[in-house]
Amino acid sequence: AAEIYNKDLMFESNIILTYKLLEIAKNLSLKNFIYIGSSSEYGRKIKPISEEDILKPDTMYEGTKSCGTLLTRVYGKTYQFMTSIVRPFSLYGINEPNRKFIPYLYNVFSNNLSINIKNGVHDWIYIDDFIEGIKKVMLQNNSIGEIFHFGTGIQHTNLEVFNIFSEIFNKKIKYSLVDNISTSAGIDSECWVADISKANKILNWYPTYNLKKGIQKYINYQKP
Repeated sequence: AAEIYNKDLMFESNIILTYKLLEIAKNLSLKNFIYIGSSSEYGRKIKPISEEDILKPDTMYEGTKSCGTLLTRVYGKTYQFMTSIVRPFSLYGINEPNRKFIPYLYNVFSNNLSINIKNGVHDWIYIDDFIEGIKKVMLQNNSIGEIFHFGTGIQHTNLEVFNIFSEIFNKKIKYSLVDNISTSAGIDSECWVADISKANKILNWYPTYNLKKGIQKYINYQKP
């Protein structure tokens, strides 16, 4: 869905590729063109983020993903075909790349490694819940360019996620809390949680996995 880490590739991947797909889509009889956006498009916020909030991107990643959102909406309006934008918050689940936080924690606890934990917060959503949300968006027929958030409406600190792993593994691991480090995809915010009331109301979508349940399923899948 996006180039997240390499700033030099973001324009081509996140904007030009989206444009090329929309150029093809405008001439097809599609039920719905769904663009997978990012909660990072909003920049830093101090309250739960709703679909009506203004986009204030601070990084190339956030900016290029915002451009993809706007292109998707404008193409649908201009050429009169159905488009939707979905913004997952912090996705996690089976087959996630090892560099991501949940797989990284799994490796830490499996191998009894020490860890530095940043002071970030995230609204974690399990991949199965997001897929169910996508299915509902595919079949809906609301206005062109409609945006939907998928999260749980609950944020957890990185330390809270660490403690859930500690509880499930029933072991203590050495850790240190460290300051956040800015990356190409931005920095963690003090508030990063989805307002999911729109998805509740229009799509009748609700998350079925809390964070502990999702992490437990992820861990069970990794076991031989």
